[in-house]
Amino acid sequence: MNKQNKTNTENICKAEWTVLDAQPIPNGREIQKAGQFKTVGSGVISEEEKRERRAAGALDVGVTKVECVSVSGDTLPAEFALTYRFHLANFSETDLDKVPVTIYFNTPDHAPVEQGRTTVTGIKAGHYQLVQFTFPPVKAGKWTMTLEANQPRAFEESNYANNACAKTFSYVNRAELVADKVKALADNPQYDSDGNQILFYDMETVLEFTMSNIGSQAANGVLLQVPAAFQDATGSYSSMLTEGKIDLPAHTQRKAQLKITFTKPATAQIGLLLNNDKGCQEISYDNNETHETFSIMKYNPGTGPEKAIDIDLSDPDDVSQIPGRMAMPLYLQNHKETWTGLTKGSVSDFMASGCGVCSLAMIISYMNGKESTAVDIANSNLAAEDSSIASWDISGKCPGYNLSGEISLRKDGFTDEVAQRMIDELVVNNRPILYRATGSDGLHFMVISGYEFDPDKVGTPGYEDDPYGLSHFRVMDSYDDLYTGTVEGRCQTLADVHRKGHYETPLYYKFVVDAN
Repeated sequence: MNKQNKTNTENICKAEWTVLDAQPIPNGREIQKAGQFKTVGSGVISEEEKRERRAAGALDVGVTKVECVSVSGDTLPAEFALTYRFHLANFSETDLDKVPVTIYFNTPDHAPVEQGRTTVTGIKAGHYQLVQFTFPPVKAGKWTMTLEANQPRAFEESNYANNACAKTFSYVNRAELVADKVKALADNPQYDSDGNQILFYDMETVLEFTMSNIGSQAANGVLLQVPAAFQDATGSYSSMLTEGKIDLPAHTQRKAQLKITFTKPATAQIGLLLNNDKGCQEISYDNNETHETFSIMKYNPGTGPEKAIDIDLSDPDDVSQIPGRMAMPLYLQNHKETWTGLTKGSVSDFMASGCGVCSLAMIISYMNGKESTAVDIANSNLAAEDSSIASWDISGKCPGYNLSGEISLRKDGFTDEVAQRMIDELVVNNRPILYRATGSDGLHFMVISGYEFDPDKVGTPGYEDDPYGLSHFRVMDSYDDLYTGTVEGRCQTLADVHRKGHYETPLYYKFVVDAN
């Protein structure tokens, strides 16, 4: 993995760019025949085309167009399986249930060689079907692809001379760059009414860009750019979020990620642009750009989601909707059996002060989708012998993730802004929050594991009307009140945590973030 430059775009966002290692992509050498036929569209044959192609008689079909989908034009990359498509037209005044199509392939100076067959179904009179298929890698040189309808004469036509369509392609050994995809990484993506993914400002978003070199030659020092066009209440404006150089070996795919924090609401079209300076010679420059449109907004349950919000990362029903996670277990530090198998320090110390260890175990278990017990964490390098936390680097126990740096609450306390950030993390990213407070019961770690707010419940006894109210945040508290006879931890909500006689003063919190 190669970390690149930081880019700060004033008044728009703050971003950090990371390029991941190139990965080989199959070039399709195992493919021997044309295949993976799929009808991808249909249309009406123009009257002009009917007059040009249709022969007299009841039935008449023909292939009218052959082209490559993977790369535009007649010059294509050698040594890589590509996608093609053709138009199969029914010039008849009768619907046809089945029309066989045969594919031939040959050098211009040799006879056609059959490479595959398919049957196209359900072609209406006066219509064509757009059919897509893959074809095996081709050695460099000129080759002719011919598609013929009804070659086995499955039904009688008045004229067979218009059944075939041929196209000659030149296959070359050269780089061919493709801007594949722009997407935002999210565990639980949300979309607006136009189908655009919603991103939330004032919180970190990871955009992922995918690019390929499907050519047989390496492309080194390729200019990579991420242009963006924004539209907000003040109008439209453009920016280059980041740019740099990248290497793309032959037949490889590479991903890059942009950690970005938007600072205001807008509609954003964010693109991926390769080789804009044409510093790298390639076959075609028509597929070097792609983009995606996003809606950037503030998530604010106070103004209302239309539906009630209820997410509990310890609830198996809720967590079953989140891929790769498990319902967060509760580990109780002051239960002796929690520390069975402890290999360092003393059980009494961990029973008294093992809240941080238990909290890490809860978070790691949920994120990994498999259980890591409190004693597993205690015996690891994350814990010291005195039961304190020796390291906050959880990536060894929780691959791909880590805890963000400490975010202090000492000065401002639990503000609406803090509450909103926590809501965004729980509801949007479906990630728990490590939380620390102090008070009459001393210092204590716990996990904020859920959020619940139902506008319809406002006004009912004991239900806070403030969506940022502490009672709306669920807590997993490792310290159990042994006198209650329940096994659920002393505190159930942040309101319980902050009430007098417990942990009245918030200190800091940490988010679970991507390790890279």
